[in-house]
Amino acid sequence: MNRYAVFIGHLLYWVLYGCLCIFLLFLGRGGKNMFLDEDVLAYLFVCLLTAMLSFYPFYRIWFLRYLALRKLNAFIIAGLLTGACVSLFMTVLIIGILYYFTNVIEKGLIWPFLIVFFLYSLVHGIAATALRGFFHWYLELRAKEALQKKNLETELALLKGQLQPHFLFNTINNIDVLIGKEPAKASMYLQQLSGMLRYMLYKGALDSIPLEEEIQFVRYYIELQKIRKTSDDWIKLEVEGDMSDLRIAPLLFLPFIENALKHGVTSEGAEPILIQLQTKERMVNFYCRNNYSVNKVTSAVGSGLGLPLVRQRIELLYSGRYSLEVQPLQNTFIVKCSINL
Repeated sequence: MNRYAVFIGHLLYWVLYGCLCIFLLFLGRGGKNMFLDEDVLAYLFVCLLTAMLSFYPFYRIWFLRYLALRKLNAFIIAGLLTGACVSLFMTVLIIGILYYFTNVIEKGLIWPFLIVFFLYSLVHGIAATALRGFFHWYLELRAKEALQKKNLETELALLKGQLQPHFLFNTINNIDVLIGKEPAKASMYLQQLSGMLRYMLYKGALDSIPLEEEIQFVRYYIELQKIRKTSDDWIKLEVEGDMSDLRIAPLLFLPFIENALKHGVTSEGAEPILIQLQTKERMVNFYCRNNYSVNKVTSAVGSGLGLPLVRQRIELLYSGRYSLEVQPLQNTFIVKCSINL
């Protein structure tokens, strides 16, 4: 929702509130001839000040900090404290103004003022919560629509990749060579390939999967990539941390790895492609580094789904809970991604 729509929503609220105050004042005065007395502006000022002091803490702070995160108890406590503070402030202000003009403090007015301003503050707090809740719901609805669209694009991209399975053909050819020489190893690779295809078919369309399964998929993918070279040292995978009870969107890191394998220099003597996955509490850290030749055009688009699409997908899934750095240095391409699950 753009700022113009939010501004219109606030303007309508305050216009309607002002009209209500004037209408109640008109009913209380009992006639038009008494409507514009000298204390009308003071009455409207008190009503408006109380409303704003109550409305915007709920709207700008308490809803986002507590209610949006489902911290209901903290939200209620913050709301009650806000109402008490506003009530005390307005009561002291009104009593002070009355004392300034009359030099008399009406002790009997203190408690009624405190109760009225407290209830008045809570009413505006509830109204602010309702208005902010509507905007929040609308934004979440739009975000879900965008996420569904992005997931559809992802599925189409995966389908396109399956229609042009270079990786699959190369892997099958490599396994075919091993069947006659090392049948046991060829059988193991076939099982890994089968597991990968099953994972992409059944788990790739889910919203989230256990992080351990995603790591296992990455292991299979890298092991199958290693078949094409006699040495295993050209690519390294390092996994650290406790990954139990953690869930993540499927195939999230695969485009980064594909990009490294497509553009990385894997000749003998070159620095190996390094892929690291670490977890600490509920934070997962992904690191990928590969060398590349400056004579080749290397962009952030990469292969597979493309890094821009991955960035958009992570933003939709983990907005405000991730950091992503893509660093194309002189001879090295580095990707760092941290996500709070």
